[in-house]
Amino acid sequence: MDDAEKQLNDKLNEYCEEDVYFLKAHWRAWIEEKQFELLERKTGMNIQEVYGVLNPEKVKYIAKSKHYPERYEICLKHSKRFETIVIAVFDQPSKGKLGIVTCYKRLLAEKLHF
Repeated sequence: MDDAEKQLNDKLNEYCEEDVYFLKAHWRAWIEEKQFELLERKTGMNIQEVYGVLNPEKVKYIAKSKHYPERYEICLKHSKRFETIVIAVFDQPSKGKLGIVTCYKRLLAEKLHF
């Protein structure tokens, strides 16, 4: 882990569950109404997986987004076949919040057998 990634990982450790803020209004509404199945259908993952960004043991890597310099891609361990990607912005919508832009599961490349 390089210095920049270590600093980002340390910054993630400063957040708690109350600091996680979903930037999509309809996601926030679903969570407030406890309609987690809607979010699960939309993203393919359980809401608790997003909170994995707060667990250093689940974080595989943190990298700057390719197209948006203020956003970060946080890759989380999920299973042998999948990893969870959370796109986040620090200090959004206000200072001290971890803004979640989106999240999705990504299929890991499977080994080819010849």
